[in-house]
Amino acid sequence: MKKSTIFYIALIAVFLVLAFIGYNNYKKPGKYDDFAKCLTEKDIKMYGAYWCPACAKQKQIFGKSFNLVQYVECGIPGDKTKQTEICNKENIGSYPTWEINGEKSTGVFDIQELSSITGCKIQ
Repeated sequence: MKKSTIFYIALIAVFLVLAFIGYNNYKKPGKYDDFAKCLTEKDIKMYGAYWCPACAKQKQIFGKSFNLVQYVECGIPGDKTKQTEICNKENIGSYPTWEINGEKSTGVFDIQELSSITGCKIQ
């Protein structure tokens, strides 16, 4: 067998192994999935904007579990000075803003703080 053929077979094998590992990591639940589901069950929402660094930090704290959090996007693409109608209606003035039991709290919260405020347990 030619060296180039062996090289390409090895390259394909490495690619398949990496793809399999990546797929398995993708399918694993997030660290805070149960916690995020509890927030959603209690109708707790986070209002944020795509351009907001603090919102990005809040999302990072949750990791991939953030996709289970009720998130309301307030930003309008291409215009950082305006926000969506729902955020105007809810009087959202800064980001991130959490709506918990009808009360609004602004800022980045760690998981422990949110757990204390909401009663959702960290598993």
